[in-house]
Amino acid sequence: MNLRRFNLQLFAEGEEGGAEENGNASGAEGEEGKEDDDFDTFLKNGDHQAEFDRRVAKALETQKSKLDAAHKSALATARTEAEKLAKMNAEQKEQYEIDQLRKENEELKAAQARAELARTASQLLKESQIDATTDILDFVVGSDAESTQANIAKFVGIIQAQVKAAEVARATGKTPKSYKGESKELSEMDKRIAKYKK
Repeated sequence: MNLRRFNLQLFAEGEEGGAEENGNASGAEGEEGKEDDDFDTFLKNGDHQAEFDRRVAKALETQKSKLDAAHKSALATARTEAEKLAKMNAEQKEQYEIDQLRKENEELKAAQARAELARTASQLLKESQIDATTDILDFVVGSDAESTQANIAKFVGIIQAQVKAAEVARATGKTPKSYKGESKELSEMDKRIAKYKK
């Protein structure tokens, strides 16, 4: 590691003193090749090579342990499920399948009920002159008809309040500025209007 820092420092000093004159300005590819050579030189020392080998072996062993643990866990889960199914007799298997079908049926009923609530909510929003987008329906449709109707009432109230506030702001407007004090030459039309105002 210190060797690389030294090389980078040497390169920086060479750049100030004219690294191009040394013919060492071959770019990033040349630097990588040089670093590889430096690393190979670094590893020629027996102590460094032994430490490098020890660290690589330790990393490989750690990775192997993690993979073995994950494999054992997945295998144990699969074995448990297989044993559970093997212990079930025909009646238990049938009951398990019935339970799965009931669960699926309940999920389908809930999805159908939500779709029906969304249709009803869309109609109620149209009556209030609001286009029902998917985002709006996701916002107002509740778990049952009462909560959906309450959400729609709140939403319509918010929209109507915003529209009313916008209409008041538009109707109020701003008073035009008076330009009487300015020494601006009046147009012919402004002169005639001013004549009738007096």
